[in-house]
Amino acid sequence: MTVSEGQPTLSVDPEASLRAELTGAIAAAQIDIANALAELARSGADASALTNQSFALQQLQSKVGSANLGSLLALRSDVSIAATSATAPNTAPVNTIRF
Repeated sequence: MTVSEGQPTLSVDPEASLRAELTGAIAAAQIDIANALAELARSGADASALTNQSFALQQLQSKVGSANLGSLLALRSDVSIAATSATAPNTAPVNTIRF
């Protein structure tokens, strides 16, 4: 560790940073899906598409948890697609996650 102007420099671990970013995006999507599922349950509507999306997000979270940096970079687009479909207003998410 070096000290510059009285402040220690922090080394940034790109893998940990990317893992945290992807984990946060998945968690936000899971919250959106949970809220949508609750709304569907209140209205008595079919929630199977959202249930499938929630399961796919759990699988994606598992992959992110054990992926190396190269795999994390490849998973970035899958996470983006999943997060977008989970938060799209007035549309049922489509299971677009590639495994």
